[in-house]
Amino acid sequence: MLKQISLYAINEILDSASEISFISPMSKIIYINCLIHNFENKKPTIANSVAFDLLTSDFDFEKFKNNFHELHKAELITINGDVITFNNTWGKYIDRAKLDCDDEDSYKGENYSFIPADKIQKKLFIENETLIEICQMKHNLKQAQTNNLIDLFLKEQVALKKTYQSEQDCVKHFMYWLNYNKEKTTIPAGGNVKSKGKLLGK
Repeated sequence: MLKQISLYAINEILDSASEISFISPMSKIIYINCLIHNFENKKPTIANSVAFDLLTSDFDFEKFKNNFHELHKAELITINGDVITFNNTWGKYIDRAKLDCDDEDSYKGENYSFIPADKIQKKLFIENETLIEICQMKHNLKQAQTNNLIDLFLKEQVALKKTYQSEQDCVKHFMYWLNYNKEKTTIPAGGNVKSKGKLLGK
């Protein structure tokens, strides 16, 4: 994938982001290093060209906290709790004709498109009885709590303009997200579920 993201693309990405908010030279270096770390061993495919996540536990986040906050303000990344999403700012600079399709039944060349989060229906999760049972047993959640967390997850992904390769990829992301966000819901005395989580910018 590294061959598909040129120096020209990096320069355009950083210049555009700098118009939104200040980015120090060190923050730019950290951003580029993260891109290299993610893309260097990946094949040039459509599936590998999308946004990606890092966990704050994967490195010494506190040491570079201010740098990542700069990148967040410049909209290059999105910090959501312990998950750092590197937004797909490089997509428009990639020659998609040079990207391979992993699954011919799912990818249709130029007609290929990702599913935006706002097109994912909640029933996808609710009708998945196995998923609900796993969530409740693994995280000791009640049905109402699980439903509330699904609502919160979908709202956050819409706010972040997240896209998915398939509905199942969205479900997998939810399972991953739940590990770090399961405490964002409580059931008060009245029995109604209220979320303690706040959307970015709120």
